[in-house]
Amino acid sequence: MNPEMNDSKMNDAANMKREEAEGDDSALDDGETDDESQDEVDEAEIPTLETYVPRPPSYEKADAIPFAEICRRLEYLWKLRSGKRKSASNRKKLEWLLPDKWMEYLEGGSPYPFLRLMLSDHDSSRAHTGLKESKIATTWAAAMSLPKNIEGYKMLTGFNNPNLVKDKNSVGDLSCVIRDVVQERMPAKGSKLTVGEVNEWLDVLVDVVKDRFGMATEDNVLKSPWRKGLEKAMASQRNAKNQDKYVTLVEKLISKNLSPVEHKFIVRILLQDIRVGISLKNILGYLNPHAMEIYNSFNNLRDTCARLSDPQYVRLLKATVEKNAMEIMESNRNIWMTPSTFPAVIQKTISPMLSRRTGFDTFLKEIAHRHSQLDKA
Repeated sequence: MNPEMNDSKMNDAANMKREEAEGDDSALDDGETDDESQDEVDEAEIPTLETYVPRPPSYEKADAIPFAEICRRLEYLWKLRSGKRKSASNRKKLEWLLPDKWMEYLEGGSPYPFLRLMLSDHDSSRAHTGLKESKIATTWAAAMSLPKNIEGYKMLTGFNNPNLVKDKNSVGDLSCVIRDVVQERMPAKGSKLTVGEVNEWLDVLVDVVKDRFGMATEDNVLKSPWRKGLEKAMASQRNAKNQDKYVTLVEKLISKNLSPVEHKFIVRILLQDIRVGISLKNILGYLNPHAMEIYNSFNNLRDTCARLSDPQYVRLLKATVEKNAMEIMESNRNIWMTPSTFPAVIQKTISPMLSRRTGFDTFLKEIAHRHSQLDKA
């Protein structure tokens, strides 16, 4: 056989092996590059509390809750506070005000529609009407067609006068006086108004007070027949005085056969003074242990409720809080304990940390100092 041909074949085989090896290395490099890029994509897709955008909340179910039921629960708490019933703990009050069946009914929907009624003084999404008690008293008197010389009218306009108000417990409380007058003249068991419809009535009233009625809005297609009727009534009185418009709106409420208690809490919502002994901190803390922190960050009840009703946001919040707690615990452990790479081993002798001798006064000072250090950490 020709030696030159053998050398040529050997060189060709060596070149083929070299090309295969280079191809494997190239494929390996490409695989590593793909893995790295995939890791970068995965890291980019992991949301944090700062980057996560909560889903749009649903108000449909909360809007459908009867307003009479809200008032019934608020009235019970008011009677507890006023001493007409045996007092209860805050926990029991919150369980009564926000029953578990409501939270189950919402199924991830936002509780904002009824919380903004319970916490009207913290609802920054709706402007305050600015209506004073005297204006509200005369408006209700006119809506009920009370002549100025009868007892009911005098009770409303003189709600601070103990000589005019029959129930001494109602003196100075316009909402209770209106309840008493309604009870005498037009008692009703309760309306079928929903939370959503009451919020729409309040929105129309605010638009009239702030002279925003008729301005274009983005939610025109979402208006209910109830709100369209209210706006139509206001449009027909475009040139009338605001006081006449207020009377018309209250007449619309009266036509729905509101109970005296419902009138009472409508007035308290207008005055932004519910007075049932339950604060914003109590209610938000009952919904979620970290809800108050969220509210303090955004100072907006609607945004807070939207985040609390989003399961993904709640999971991120819980994970972030646990992570921060672990970091703080580890930081504190490093301050007060000697770092050790090796853990204790079972059945092996260890050297315990012994307390040093000290006086009681010195002990208290050192404990106070350590607490201040932990607070700073």
